[in-house]
Amino acid sequence: MTRREQRSFCYSAAAHVAVLFGCGIAALLTNCSEEEPKTHVFQLAVASPPPPVATPLPPTPAPKPPQAEPTPPPPPTPKPTPKTPKPKPAPKPKPPEPKPKPNIIPKPPPKPKPLTFDEFRKKHKIPKNTPKPTPRPTAPAPRPPKIQLNPSDFALPKIELQNRPSPSPTVSPDAINRYLAQVQARLQATWHRLLTQANLNVGGQASVQFRISSTGVILSPRVGRSSGNSALDSLAMQVFRQVGNVGSPPGGALDSSLAQVFRVN
Repeated sequence: MTRREQRSFCYSAAAHVAVLFGCGIAALLTNCSEEEPKTHVFQLAVASPPPPVATPLPPTPAPKPPQAEPTPPPPPTPKPTPKTPKPKPAPKPKPPEPKPKPNIIPKPPPKPKPLTFDEFRKKHKIPKNTPKPTPRPTAPAPRPPKIQLNPSDFALPKIELQNRPSPSPTVSPDAINRYLAQVQARLQATWHRLLTQANLNVGGQASVQFRISSTGVILSPRVGRSSGNSALDSLAMQVFRQVGNVGSPPGGALDSSLAQVFRVN
């Protein structure tokens, strides 16, 4: 501390001591004089309550967004009342299974012995003078009468072209017609020869389709329209199997398929 501060501290301490000393003397002087005791009357008063302290209101919370009300669960389906099971009838006793019989192969009946005429006559008491029965002759099955055919009466018609061939500058239609006439003559000669050997009882009309290769061989003959008489159809097919080579067509090829009609009336 500085000297100035020390000096001021001493002055203040001395002043405080003097004040305390004066107060003690004044107290002694007042206690020495007698005074009448004063009665003090105290009146109790209701203390008014302290004014209410205004408490700050809490901040109002932000309104919550409306929540969707949950859909009430569907009412529980009533459980079906269990049906009382009907009492099952008592099972009928099964009849005892029959015992399997052993496989007994039946014996074949004995063959009857052939009876002679004398034994038959004795058994049925036929007199001896009765002549023996003669067996009746069986009549032969009737055969259909054979038809005498004249092959010249059944000439073959012209060969039909199933589809017209495309015109060629080197081959004329007359050359194709002459070639088909030669093929028809070969077929007709074979047809007449087989017709004299055949035994046809029923007629009809059959159409046979075929083709001719570049070397003159007849290819894939087949019955295009049947006559309804299998003998006539097979005879017409036999003609194509026996006719042989008919010669190469004009121009070296024939594009159209052909048809030949065989008719027996």
